[in-house]
Amino acid sequence: MTVSEPNEERPGDDEPKRPPSAHEVDFPPVENGVDYLLSVVEHLTAEKPPGPRHLKYAVLHLQAATEVLLKARLQREHWSLVFAKPETATRKNFESGTFDSCTTEGTIARLQGIAGVVIDDKTVGYVKDLIKSRNALQHYGLTYSARSVESHAVKVLDFLLAFVHTELLPKLSPDEVRKVAGTLETVGEDVRTIQAFIKRRLNRLRGELKGVQDKTVECPSCNQWAMVVGGQEGEPTCHFCHQDWGPRGANGAADLYQWERTEDSTVIEPCPTCGVKALLVDCVQVAADPLTRCSLCFSCGTRHDDLPACNACERVYVPDKDTMGLCGECEYLATR
Repeated sequence: MTVSEPNEERPGDDEPKRPPSAHEVDFPPVENGVDYLLSVVEHLTAEKPPGPRHLKYAVLHLQAATEVLLKARLQREHWSLVFAKPETATRKNFESGTFDSCTTEGTIARLQGIAGVVIDDKTVGYVKDLIKSRNALQHYGLTYSARSVESHAVKVLDFLLAFVHTELLPKLSPDEVRKVAGTLETVGEDVRTIQAFIKRRLNRLRGELKGVQDKTVECPSCNQWAMVVGGQEGEPTCHFCHQDWGPRGANGAADLYQWERTEDSTVIEPCPTCGVKALLVDCVQVAADPLTRCSLCFSCGTRHDDLPACNACERVYVPDKDTMGLCGECEYLATR
C-alpha cells in the first residue's frame, strides 16, 4: 500500500508507476508483515513482564502480521483468492484496494486447499487463539495475563518466521529479499531471547510442580503444563501465567479447557464430590500421564475413573438418578 501526502498528485491509471518519494509510505505486503513482526518483538521485549500497553500492541500487530503474511502468500497463488468472493474479483478493485478480503481463517483454508500449504491443526489453533485475543482486546478489554500473551505470541511468531522463509522468500526477487533480511534476523534473535526466558521459567517451575503431576494440566490460557487443579481456594492455579479465572472460577477454567480441545460444552458436569460444575468428563490429560484421557474436577481435583458409559452413545457421563444406563441427552431422546 502506498499513501501519498494529501496535496500530492497521483499518476493516472495509464501512467507508469514511479518509485515512492521520501514523503510517501511504501510497504509492500511482505515488507509490511515483517515490519509488524519487528514491532511485536519490540513490545514483548521492552520490559519483563510486558506492561499493558506493550501487550496491547503486541497482540494487535501480531494479528496484523499474520493476516498480511498469509494473504501475501495467497496472493502469490492468484490475486483473486484474497477477495471474500473470488467470483466478483476485478483487477481494478484489487489494485485500488477497494474490496472485501477473506478472513484470516478463510485465508488458511484456501492456502491449505488450493495452494497446498501445510499448516498443522495446532498452528491453526494458535492463530484462532490470537484472533480471539485480538477481538477481546478491541471490544471487551484484554483479560489474559502477560505470561499467557507472551507464550501464545511466541508460538505464532515461530510459525510466521518459518512460513516467511519457506513460503514467501523463495518467491521474492533478490531486491525484495534484501529489504526484509535484516529485519527478519533481528526478529529471530529477539524471539530466541523470549523462548529462552520461557524455558528458564518452566525449568524453575519443575520444583513447584513436583508431586502434583496427577493434578497438573495444560493451562488453557498459556498452553503450558503448569496449571494445578484442586487447590485450597477451589480454583485452578497456573504457576506459569497466573491467570485470574474471575467470578466463574473453576467452572470458567473448565469451560475454556474443554472448548479449546473439543469445542463442545456438553462434557462439563457437576462433580459428585464437591458439587461444583467443573468436572470435565473423559477429556482431561494430566502431566503424570499425558497420553491418557480421564475425568477430573477442576474445583476439588478429584479424579473420577469409575463413571459409566452410556448404553446408547457410549459417552462417559455422571449419573444423577436411575437413567436406565443412558446419559441425559440419550434419556431425553428415549422418552420423547
